[in-house]
This record gives sequence, structure tokens and C-alpha cells, in this order.
Amino acid sequence: MKRLLPYFKPYIPLFIVSLVLALAINASVIAKPFIVKVVIDDYLVAGVHDIGVFRLFGLLFFAVVLIGAALSYLQNYILTYAGQKIMFDIRNQLFEHVQRMNMSYFDKNSSGRILTRITHDVESLNELFSGMLINIFRDTVMIVGIVAIMAMMNLRLTVIALLCLPLIALVTIFYHKAARENFINMKSLIGRINGFLAENITGMRVVQIFHREKQKFEEFLKLDKSYFASSLREVILNSLCRPIVDVINNLTIAALIWVSIGDMNRGGIEIGVLFAFITYIRQFFQPISDIAERYTGMQSAFVSADRVFQIIDNSGQREELKMGKAIKEATGEIEFKDVWFAYENDNWVLKGVSFKIMPGDVVAFVGETGAGKSTIVGLISRFYEIQSCFRLHNLRVFFSYCMTG
Repeated sequence: MKRLLPYFKPYIPLFIVSLVLALAINASVIAKPFIVKVVIDDYLVAGVHDIGVFRLFGLLFFAVVLIGAALSYLQNYILTYAGQKIMFDIRNQLFEHVQRMNMSYFDKNSSGRILTRITHDVESLNELFSGMLINIFRDTVMIVGIVAIMAMMNLRLTVIALLCLPLIALVTIFYHKAARENFINMKSLIGRINGFLAENITGMRVVQIFHREKQKFEEFLKLDKSYFASSLREVILNSLCRPIVDVINNLTIAALIWVSIGDMNRGGIEIGVLFAFITYIRQFFQPISDIAERYTGMQSAFVSADRVFQIIDNSGQREELKMGKAIKEATGEIEFKDVWFAYENDNWVLKGVSFKIMPGDVVAFVGETGAGKSTIVGLISRFYEIQSCFRLHNLRVFFSYCMTG
């Protein structure tokens, strides 16, 4: 989360406006049950049947609903705009970073995996940037507001209502551990599937020439089954979370009604207060359920953020554009002197290669597969760094370089 905060900076004014709107939306939600409570206790139960007053309270209730709906729309628009802009910034930064990675990075990471990071993982941050944090704040403030107004009406019933919180905490802790492990596995499988598809679709001609369709399908089926199992696990976890919270919600309401019956008979609790409490309890659990669901999205977003930052933090394989020497005039002379090169460790592809090509010469590199023909062309193009002395003279790309290792 600390790494993601700088992306919020340019849009802080928008998020402040969203916070203010969130507080106003909460006020409209909390006000509705209280209006009904006043009508029941102060007018209906008291035997005051003033049609004008009822109409006034009806208009007030309707106005609160309209204001809350309008503010919700405005808040969603602001958060969606800010979230899309932040993803736009991250996606551009990520692609600019990938463009400057050297060829050895692309040799070790398939195009499908890189594509997944730039598209799917960045898109997974959408919910986080498009109001998840603001809505969690709004839901938290909503819970505090509901508890405060319930305590103001009846402290004893409020304490009974809050006894459910330890159960919810246990459910959240269990869900946190299971969901995060599963999300990490899912993100990894998505990258592997995309990489597999990209490589096989690009190389379909080779697959069909060597009649490997069945083998490749079985490999894909194995990956797909693993992803299916992981996705099913996510659905099961999500499906269990809200019903469990709903069961706790209804048990709490049942406990409130059971405790209140005696007090109502003795006149200790007003009917409107009980109605307001039941409504507030339902509203109390709604943000808790929302937070539980958003927690799922946050786990997914943070796993995706880890994967995005793995690329951004990989500065060791970036091309240094300021290295090398600019030349005033290119003559086309190329010379290798005792060049050694390996893609990995000491698995040498070139050993002590030397040659010189003069301007106007036509040269062909001929040899068996793996002899190093493409490697030499890649070195001339400076796609890789060599492990021994390497000289380029007046190449048409206007640079020359010498390094001893």
C-alpha cells in the first residue's frame, strides 16, 4: 500500500471531495430510520394523527433518499475518473519500463506473462483505485455513526448488538489467510496460461509440422484444470463469507427482539426504538459485509501490485541509454576481437570469436543450429552485453563500444 500511495498524490483533491461526499451519504442513510422512529413514537403511538405532519415527514424522507442517491452518483463518478487516470499512469509507466529492458529479460519471460502484468494485473488495481479505500472509509464511518446513534437511544441494546463483533473478526482472519494464498496461485496460473497461449499460437506452424497438437492440448488442459480449481476455491470462499455474516446478523436481531420483549411489556423500550434498532442492525451489518467483500478485492489488488512492482523494480536489466560513444561519421567497419558470450552463467555460446568486416563486404554467417549465428547478429545490434572484449567500429547505428570483462 505504501508503494501505491504516490500514485494517489495528483488526485488528492478529488479524493478529499469523495470523503466529504461519503460522510454526507452516511448521514442520509442514518437519518432515514431515525425519521421513521420519530413518526412511530412521537405521533402514531402517542395518538397524534396529523396528516399534514405525516406528509411533511414523508417529503423529508423522500428528500433524504434523493439527496443520498445524487451524492452516491457524484461520488462514484469522481472515484471512477480518478481510478482510471491512476491506472492510465501506471500502465504507461510499466510499458515505458518494459521498452527499456534488455533482450535477456525477454528471453527469460514469455510475452504472455509480460502481457498479463501490463493488462490483467493493472486492471485488477481498478477496484482499489476506483473507490475501494474510500468506500472502506465510508463503511467504517457508517459503522461508527450507527453505533453512536444506537448508544444514544439505548445503551443496553447497543452492547448486545456489539457482541457479534468477535465472531466477525474470526471469520475475517480465516478468510484473509485462505484468500491471499489462493489469489497468489490464481495470478501465477493466469500468467502461465497467457504465456502458453502466446507461444503456441505464434508457433502453431511448428506445432502442426511436428504433429504436437495432442501433447500441447494436454499441457494446456493441465494448466486450465489448475486454474479452474483455484477459481472454484475463490467462489467457495466468497460464497461462504457473506452468508456467514448474514447468519450472525439475523442471530443478533433475534437476540435483540428476545431481550426487548420484556422491556416493551414494562414500557422500558418504545416500539419506534426497537424498529430503529432492527433497521440499524441491518445497516450495521451491510457495511461489514461490504468490507468483507472489498477485502477480497484488496487481496487481489495487492497481489497484482506485487507483480507489477516486480517489473518496475527490475532495474538491473534496463538499457542505459547514455552508455556508449556517439560517432561523427559511420564508415561501416565491424570488428570482433576475442569475443566470449553466454546467455546464462558459463554456458558459452561464443568462445574467442574474432573477425573483421570492411565497408562494402558481403558476409554470411553459416553453421549448424546453436552455433551462434543469431547471437553474433544480436551482439552487433547490442541486444546483449558480452563477457569479454568486444569492439564495434563506425556501425551504421552510430555508436561504438569497448568493454573488457
